[in-house]
Amino acid sequence: MSKQRSGYVYQRGKSWVARVTYLDQRGTQSSIRRSFPTKSEANKGLKQLVRELDDNGSRTLKLERQTFEDLANFYEENYLVAPVYVDGRKVAGLRSYEDQKRRLKVSRDYFSKRKLRDLTYGDIEKFKRELLATPTHRDKPNVSST
Repeated sequence: MSKQRSGYVYQRGKSWVARVTYLDQRGTQSSIRRSFPTKSEANKGLKQLVRELDDNGSRTLKLERQTFEDLANFYEENYLVAPVYVDGRKVAGLRSYEDQKRRLKVSRDYFSKRKLRDLTYGDIEKFKRELLATPTHRDKPNVSST
């Protein structure tokens, strides 16, 4: 990755903003901004952004704002593919395509706009408990394999 980057701190309204401008792997100029309540925190945040950019590259900084909805869309477009059979043998896609699509819809309804970075193990456990407590469309209890 190119080391060409610059950063600065400026005031916007009552908050302070740290901004880093850099060239990504393709040579495209990009910038990342974070807001802070004080100027000293913004300066510390600027140093942290530059350090993260050096250590992990620009991809991780862009992914930190990714939501569950973004991930679900990516999964649906790239991996959730209907099965393709040739001479009775599956050559592509998922046999459990419909089940996976239904499960993705339930997960999407629950987590939708949550940022992936903010999801915790406790959130997933809470989702599992609520899913088990919700009866199925035939008024039967969900089982743990669901």
